[in-house]
Amino acid sequence: MAHVVLYQLNEEPRNWLFEPLVESSMAFSFEKPLEGRWIRYWPWPYANHRKGVFLDQAVQNTPEYAAALRRAENEEIRLLYVGMTRARDYLVFAARKGYHKWLDQLTDKNNVKTLKLPQDKASTDQGFQVLTLQETEPLPSSSQMVTWFAGVDSRTERPPKAVYCSSLIVAEDAANLVSASAEKIMERVAIVGNPEMNDLGNAVHAFMCCDCDGISANDKEAIAHDLLVAHGVSASLRAPDLVSIHDKFMTYIRNRWLGAKIRREWPLSFKIGSLELHGAADLVIETSTGYVIIDHKTFPGGESALLEKAKSFAAQLTAYRTALEKATRIPVLSTWIHFPISGYLVDVRIKAMAETFLQQCISPTQ
Repeated sequence: MAHVVLYQLNEEPRNWLFEPLVESSMAFSFEKPLEGRWIRYWPWPYANHRKGVFLDQAVQNTPEYAAALRRAENEEIRLLYVGMTRARDYLVFAARKGYHKWLDQLTDKNNVKTLKLPQDKASTDQGFQVLTLQETEPLPSSSQMVTWFAGVDSRTERPPKAVYCSSLIVAEDAANLVSASAEKIMERVAIVGNPEMNDLGNAVHAFMCCDCDGISANDKEAIAHDLLVAHGVSASLRAPDLVSIHDKFMTYIRNRWLGAKIRREWPLSFKIGSLELHGAADLVIETSTGYVIIDHKTFPGGESALLEKAKSFAAQLTAYRTALEKATRIPVLSTWIHFPISGYLVDVRIKAMAETFLQQCISPTQ
């Protein structure tokens, strides 16, 4: 017998506009199937942050959202049709009483529901039989369970293939190979209260990686304010202070490396042994003689603490250096950690071959 079980029937249509979507400005034509078709992409600027942003709520009032919702509903109905028509003998609707929003999408032109599931055993609906979970057959005991595949006596542990550069930690026996020197490039900015430093770091990092060229001062401050609010740290750092950090930093960069091209959030990856290292450099400066890599870290310590903190990121910076040199065959002149809150730029160097140093810093579990 052919049985089909439909479950998770309380799921609602997924309508997320912040991804590439195919749009059409005219009716489909078999003669010219691609005519009038184009790709719309609204990037989501807040990474994994979803709560308290309000951007997705504002989008719900747009005609694009309404059209996308209709497409999502039509796709859900299509999936329902496929599932329901595959049953030959029995079609099972596994749902809690009153919780089946997916089925509620089946309506006629007057928006009247065309399929109503009976909700209890007293129902006399033709063709339906309501069963409660208590009446289902219990699972067989472990002695009756069927083993499809025999187990193995031992298990071979294999490291994951992908390793993120930000997870690399300088090994204890490699710490003496790292040196750092600090430059104070601006005054320290005050932090109010005791914010969650991870949230503060994400907000500062997001703004530091913005391409603010050509944006008015008011618009920059508005972007900074929205980012701080979205990450819940607007009471700890003022938007004008964040804009000031960004502008002073960019002025310093442009004056120090005259005429250089500035690339933000440059994705990098390379293979080392059986592993693949992945990451994204916050700032890559392309000069006439080579590259400079800068990574932002929101650590509020003083100069002596900053030096030790910067050295702890030597493996991450070395991974970026190696990936960039392998990909472009152009040398990386220096690698830096920028501490926006403290106002320091720290030059981090290693006294070893890059790949040898990285091999020391990759733990066996990686």
